Amino acid sequence: MRRWSVIILTMALLGGVEARGAWTDWKPIPRPTDPDDMLMAVDALSPRLFFTGGVQVKMTGGMFPSMKPVLYRSQDGGATVQSIQGNLSGPMGSFVAAIGMESLTSGMVALGGDIWFTRNGGTWQKVALPGIGDGEVGALAALGDGQGVAVGSGGGAWRSTDGGASWTQVSTGTRADLGCLFFRDRLRGWAAGAVVSEQETEEMQTLVSYGDVVVLGTTDGGASWRVLATLPPDSQADGPGGRLACPIFFLEDDRTGFLAMGRYDQEKGRAKEVLLYRTTDGGGSWQDTGTDFQVGTLNMFMKVPIRVSYLAGMFWQDADHGHLVGAADTGLSGSSGGGGGDQPIYRAVDMITLDGGRTWDKTDVGEISFNMGGGTMPQGDPRPLRAKFLDWYTAWLVGEKGNAWWWDYKCIKQSQCLGGYRCEKREGDEHPRCYPVGGAPDGGTGETGGGSDVVGTRDAVEGPEVGSGADLVVLPDGGGCQGDCGPGGGSGGGCRAGARGDGLIVLLLVLLGMVWWRSRGSAGFRGRLPQGVGGSQKSP
Repeated sequence: MRRWSVIILTMALLGGVEARGAWTDWKPIPRPTDPDDMLMAVDALSPRLFFTGGVQVKMTGGMFPSMKPVLYRSQDGGATVQSIQGNLSGPMGSFVAAIGMESLTSGMVALGGDIWFTRNGGTWQKVALPGIGDGEVGALAALGDGQGVAVGSGGGAWRSTDGGASWTQVSTGTRADLGCLFFRDRLRGWAAGAVVSEQETEEMQTLVSYGDVVVLGTTDGGASWRVLATLPPDSQADGPGGRLACPIFFLEDDRTGFLAMGRYDQEKGRAKEVLLYRTTDGGGSWQDTGTDFQVGTLNMFMKVPIRVSYLAGMFWQDADHGHLVGAADTGLSGSSGGGGGDQPIYRAVDMITLDGGRTWDKTDVGEISFNMGGGTMPQGDPRPLRAKFLDWYTAWLVGEKGNAWWWDYKCIKQSQCLGGYRCEKREGDEHPRCYPVGGAPDGGTGETGGGSDVVGTRDAVEGPEVGSGADLVVLPDGGGCQGDCGPGGGSGGGCRAGARGDGLIVLLLVLLGMVWWRSRGSAGFRGRLPQGVGGSQKSP
């Protein structure tokens, strides 16, 4: 059975608001985790309480690096981050691939083919999933009241009703490697993935190709699944690598949904171009939206378009308002945002639409020129790997070198918030922001969208050791945020415009001479990460 470790370890990917589509609108948290971390999973229960994990890779001077899984939590919006790894461990090269938390101290994480669960936020118990063999978990969702769903290799799906202590295998009718989950509520959910095949060459190289993309649906919280659609690759358009899948998102009507796919470059071993598909019949049929993902140009001998290569996450407030975040492969290799060595150089990209995808406000990385005769290799961004949207105004994003970012809006008046949101300042806030009225209006508990109705920031914890062995410290909810907590950041933060008509207001302000700062790009995995983004799928 093909495993997913090497691709992630060697090629780890990886707003009525005024749309800015600026990467710099994602604000780095004040204190990231260890710079040797690759954060590949994230979950959040509130604008202040989030969890992240992945793998730490340290060069120790020997032939092979030292690798171990890592897991962190912040209760104050990233001002402080603490390890809650405790006794969580795994074999060499294992990593936290997915996180599903119900509260501050209760939840589960996926590590290889195992689920680990906790009742106190620091001591973990391992449960082997029945029938998984040498496969791996691709995605995990905690639905509340102890209900959990996991999907993974070979069409594997499992369900728990006791907070992860035990799991029942569920038939899916597919052998696709399922890499993403999205739940609108505790009953309605969708999953997606692609059928993967491998071929060994005479040079001992593993060539990976992607076949049919499969979309599944459930209406009973993962107790049963049915295949909604099978999308075969277009060999002429997609090439020998085929198409990979994820993330996936559905609106409240259960009929309108979006699925990110990507053309896979078999020779380079990574995704080369994102495709955004849409359904209006609940997932039975899908159409390419024709979204223009070009965000720049590479000038090296000739001009070549730079396009978004993969999406770390997406969120749709409704059929008009959509938000995508990911990265674009510049086509160059060198010292990227993390890992060093001869790695692809990526630029982080953000895209927002207010008109259902007819137009997008997106990061512009500009023209990148490189002279093979002695030019300086441009620098890449620390690549974002996974996003968790709580709602239209709040999201968390994690990636290379222990980096974590958040998307947060300032507001000074109600008209700057969409319907279903209220402009207010709550305990611990440095500034007012748009909060959902009565919980996230779009619900949802998927990896790339939706909010949770279980916040749990005031749970009491006693005793267990975590991290280096100190007693688990529970930070009080409401600690102050450091600096400007808005997505605009220090360079040009402030309040964001409200409805579509606010674009005219902004234009008038520009004509009056006010400068509106905007990023044009900074210079600076497949499955649970978007499927097939990086190289070989074989285990070390």
